Amino acid sequence: MARTAVYQPLSSSRQCIRLLELSPSGSIIKPIECTLRIVELGQSPKYEALSYTWGNGRREEIMKANGQILDIRRNLWNALRYLRRRGAVRVLWVDAVCINQNDLRERTSQVRLMPHLYSRAQQVIVWLGEVPTVPRYLMPWLGLNTEFGASLCRNDYWQRVWIVQEIGKARSITVCFGSVEMPWEDFIAAFRGRKNHLEPGHHCGPLILDNLIRQRYKDGLTLINLIRTYAKSKCEDSRDKIYGFVGLAIDADGFPMDYEKAMEDVWKDAMTFVLSRQLLGEEDPWAFGLFLKDLLGCNRLSTRENSTKPRLAPYHSFGEFTTPLPRLLSLAESDAFKFFLSATVIGRITYLGPSTTEFRAIPSTCDKWTNDVRKNFSADNFGVNKEIGELEWMVVNERNQVASPVCSFKTRTRWYSLRYPEPVTWYPPLSSGSTQSSGEVDLREHLSSFPSKVADEDGCCLFQFKHWKYPAEVYGRIGVCSREAQAGDLICWTQMLDKYVVVRYHITPSGRIEFEMVGTAYLVFQFSKLGDQFWKVATALPVAPDQPYMPLQLHANLDVAYDLAI
Repeated sequence: MARTAVYQPLSSSRQCIRLLELSPSGSIIKPIECTLRIVELGQSPKYEALSYTWGNGRREEIMKANGQILDIRRNLWNALRYLRRRGAVRVLWVDAVCINQNDLRERTSQVRLMPHLYSRAQQVIVWLGEVPTVPRYLMPWLGLNTEFGASLCRNDYWQRVWIVQEIGKARSITVCFGSVEMPWEDFIAAFRGRKNHLEPGHHCGPLILDNLIRQRYKDGLTLINLIRTYAKSKCEDSRDKIYGFVGLAIDADGFPMDYEKAMEDVWKDAMTFVLSRQLLGEEDPWAFGLFLKDLLGCNRLSTRENSTKPRLAPYHSFGEFTTPLPRLLSLAESDAFKFFLSATVIGRITYLGPSTTEFRAIPSTCDKWTNDVRKNFSADNFGVNKEIGELEWMVVNERNQVASPVCSFKTRTRWYSLRYPEPVTWYPPLSSGSTQSSGEVDLREHLSSFPSKVADEDGCCLFQFKHWKYPAEVYGRIGVCSREAQAGDLICWTQMLDKYVVVRYHITPSGRIEFEMVGTAYLVFQFSKLGDQFWKVATALPVAPDQPYMPLQLHANLDVAYDLAI
């Protein structure tokens, strides 16, 4: 039955919750019945809070709530059937029933109250499920060195995100499983001191949570530590990988929770919060951003873990690449934050081609592109022909691999330097509005006589680029880039992301050079295959006169940082 028929709306002007009044019954077969009652927190209601595992996504059982049929999951059904055995009405707070899960606005407001609900409960009941049990008096002798004890440690309950807050906030805890009910202290006593009986790589969930309870009073629990420590915990909604710890962390007051927001906005909220509060300390903000995006289940780009991975030292506004500044810089125009990423300039776009859609669909366009590439790199026909063949195969047959790393940035951050980085002095800027560089033709002019027969499906186009020092001898001369790119833009590579970024620069009348990231690119020949030795040489400081690759620090706002981590 639709849940909306069961729930009366909560007051928007007062802090209210629903409590589940569970009717007693000694019969196993009698349906579970309850009444949902709305109460104000200011009335100091007395209740018990249930902590349990939701289980799979199917609602396999039913109960009656306010006389209406309500579908619930099997594990909750077992818990309620056990708890109703006492001869009196039992007042409970159970998240799956007391919150209208279909109302995202209500869900958001009630989740904000959860730390208070568990801390104010008369007791928190931990339900481990219908597991094989033994008499309670045998528990102290049946700890981790038995299959029974090991099965309790492996219980899915200990993998939940929300138990960290539920147990961490509880003043009194009772553990229930099967037909056994016992205080938390007695339950933990059966396991403490027997960790040496655990199998390699196996951790005891009860002891880990017990240590957390003790730590909350000693050192306090920070949001970053909680998120990282319990990154592998399970939840149905990825937002809970963050939201589930807000109520327990000592430094997360005011964190913006909203289940109606898209994952991208949740990521931006989290990054803005930790940066504005300076919660990362010495931790690299970009590395944390990648970790957080992966945690939320967004599209991710894998990073390589090695000792040479560059840290995000900010780019000095006066061009001193080796001078680190504070990692947190606020834009004067807004509350957004800048991310800083070390990169290497490997070349400049000299030739823009057709869209990948046109290249696949119109053979004459494909022929025109390949002929012009051969003309521009006539000194190395063998290498160029090999790259042309590889690019054509990938654009036609491996479309996702080529197009997925390429994107255009909706918003851009512009930064400047009063020092001319070497690649810019050797690459004179094009005249305003120009789409081609001196001495070369732009394929877009040649295509002007060909009416577009297909819509651009990928949002990217083919391009040529030349290395600034060895234009005819270095591989990686063609690829696919954002349609926002222009001839004259720089192609930069960053090892941390193993990604190519299109950077545009402008020289102002005062002589100041301003940079902005336009989008990303895909190269037929991946420079990352050269390995870590390439990165050490490419970023060597000070720069040698014959150094073939030049360092550049990139600036990104939250929008660009999110897009880069695809």
